[in-house]
Amino acid sequence: MSANLVIRAQWSWGDSKIIKTKRDCVICEALKQEGFEEMEGNRLIIAFKGKIIDSAFTFDYYSIQNGARLVMALKKIPSKTKTLHFLEKLNKKDSFNDLDVNLYMYDNQHDESKRLQARRDEIARLTDLNFANWETMREFPVIMNEILSLQEQKSMNTLDPVDFFQTDVSYPKCIQEDPLPNFLNDDFVSSNGVLTNNIDFGVFINSEAKIGNSEIFEKKP
Repeated sequence: MSANLVIRAQWSWGDSKIIKTKRDCVICEALKQEGFEEMEGNRLIIAFKGKIIDSAFTFDYYSIQNGARLVMALKKIPSKTKTLHFLEKLNKKDSFNDLDVNLYMYDNQHDESKRLQARRDEIARLTDLNFANWETMREFPVIMNEILSLQEQKSMNTLDPVDFFQTDVSYPKCIQEDPLPNFLNDDFVSSNGVLTNNIDFGVFINSEAKIGNSEIFEKKP
């Protein structure tokens, strides 16, 4: 058998009332009998111990004891008619034809391009000022030496320790016989090993000597 339950129901604006009911009674029905119900265009909100509770459950479901207090408020339900009217006005205001959309996109892109170009120009100007004033800094020699040192170290680290382009210094196994005309044969060397005077160098020169060398190289008849 359910025990009797005595609680206080209070509106958020201050009016309150003592309600006597049962623990297994549905909350909304017990409150409705005492005049606490939803009004047209409003929804009844019930709070217990700082939390919103569902009025479709019983008092026993939320462990509501004697002396408990329920705080209630009415929340206005948004009108669907007003919502639809607002959306219609919004659609009319934001409706663009294709030409309007293209013009809008072109203007935005043009403005964005101008902003980007102005930003690049400002960065270039500041960079030029920094380079112009760099050499006037007292720390310029130290900074320059550090940069050169880092560049030199980087170049040394990137050098290839292996030389893939080795020089070929191969040589023939044997020397070719008579690579040049031999002036030391029996025709040009006397018995005592002295060169004779009848050496004709013209024999080893092209018979058609170049112009201008006729006085140096003459072929004997």
